Amino acid sequence: MVINEAMARRFWPDGDPLGATIFLFDDQSFAAYRTIIGVVADVRAESVDAVAQPAVFLPFAQHPGRGLSLVFRSAVPPSQLVTAVTERLRAFDPAISVASVRPLEAVVGGALSRPRFAMMLVGSFAVLALIIAGVGIFGIVGFLAARRKQEIGIRMALGARRGSVVWLVLSEGLRPVVVGIAVGALGAIGVARAMQALLYGLAPTDGVSFAASTALLLLAAGLAALLPARRAAVVDPLLSLRSE
Repeated sequence: MVINEAMARRFWPDGDPLGATIFLFDDQSFAAYRTIIGVVADVRAESVDAVAQPAVFLPFAQHPGRGLSLVFRSAVPPSQLVTAVTERLRAFDPAISVASVRPLEAVVGGALSRPRFAMMLVGSFAVLALIIAGVGIFGIVGFLAARRKQEIGIRMALGARRGSVVWLVLSEGLRPVVVGIAVGALGAIGVARAMQALLYGLAPTDGVSFAASTALLLLAAGLAALLPARRAAVVDPLLSLRSE
């Protein structure tokens, strides 16, 4: 028989399983000693996000199952390939029946449909949350800038440049955002570990993903705060002082 890497790691962590003989049994079909002649890579038979379990592979002639799955790779279009393969199988044995034929893209798409839908749902909520946060930052920064209208007018009357005023409003408006991102990153690590089953091929604490999300949040917050900051920089000092 042939075993997979998961079985080799579990039962032979420090040795070589090749040549080992074990007693393999099934109450309904067989019971015999089997010699391990090879180790193959793990296969995610249940789902793409499930950890591969120890498995054995037996010769079909010694332990025939109910059916076989054949995989073909060809440059021929799938419609033509299906006809040629079906004819060849029936020429080999007229009793063979082809249950279903699907392109590999359909098989992979079906296996990824549930995690893909879950991630699309999470992504939709994330985009909605980003929009709401942007609107909130825009309103708060605009409100704070309006309250400091007289102060900004005095600063500009004393020679402050528009760029420095924009930076002043931006820095004060983004300071809570930076604190929130730092606190949120710690919480995101715990949430990512809980959602590890949905992260196929990606570590829960992937540095690139965290850096990209942080940059996206800072960019969205900066754009939301930029317009109120630019409005504050065009305040007429005379009108501000007169209103004071």
